[in-house]
Amino acid sequence: MSKNMIRANGQRKATVKLLALVLLTFCLTSCSTKLIYNYADWLIFWTVDDYVELNEAQENVLEIKIYELLKWHRQEELPYYTSLLKELRTIVVNKDDLALEPLYQKARGLWKRAALKVTPDIIDFLPSLSQQQKQELVKNIKDIQQERNQQWQEDQDQTWDEKFEDAEDKIENFIGDLTQEQKVTLQAMERKRPDILPLRIAGRKRWLDLFSKALFNQPEIDQLTLFALFTELSSHRSIEQQNISEQISQLRISELRYIIKSMTDKQQVYLLEKIDDMTTDFELLIAQDQIN
Repeated sequence: MSKNMIRANGQRKATVKLLALVLLTFCLTSCSTKLIYNYADWLIFWTVDDYVELNEAQENVLEIKIYELLKWHRQEELPYYTSLLKELRTIVVNKDDLALEPLYQKARGLWKRAALKVTPDIIDFLPSLSQQQKQELVKNIKDIQQERNQQWQEDQDQTWDEKFEDAEDKIENFIGDLTQEQKVTLQAMERKRPDILPLRIAGRKRWLDLFSKALFNQPEIDQLTLFALFTELSSHRSIEQQNISEQISQLRISELRYIIKSMTDKQQVYLLEKIDDMTTDFELLIAQDQIN
């Protein structure tokens, strides 16, 4: 693998981590980097060499595409992330919980912005794979899905106290120690969360089945199906899953609004420092790109 390819690998994985951090900022409760994978199967393209062994020509094509994507991401997405962080800062300063939902919806749409950008490149790249590479890709995605399903099931099997302790740790990472009243209130809210795991697993299996069928379609790949799979959650999620997902989103918004309203002065300062640190990081990356 060339030095440029190695550098590109590192850059795109760093970008994925940055995207995860932004999403974590806007989803203070019950979110983790898993959210990236729940909403963004298109990230396969960013790490495709982790799923299938590529030949030199394919690596060269991928290197160029990744460079273009990273350039777009720094020039257009990082400034957008920064603007969202500044909106969040204003909300936190004013404890304006009513302004939180519109911002949450913007953050929720981050994956769609990136998916619409990267999907044409995915569709252009996939026909270059041989039959063997396609089989390897599908098998590896299936293996990864099974590993995640197992991890999700282990998380699901935790006691309520264990689940809330995990959620509490994520919240406290952003606002510091919770008060006893906040713990009791958030725990009561969390107990209202519906179980979506079986539907999520079924939806991801459906995604892979449809992806595999479109990938192996003859005489050429089914581009329309692939585009839908990478850009529309409804392409593989049942109506029931979509409805429960919306219920969970509304519950999360309620939790976030409660956190904003109930924050102590100390928690407010702690969160503002986190937001400022992230904003500075993004602005430095933007400035670095302008220099280069």
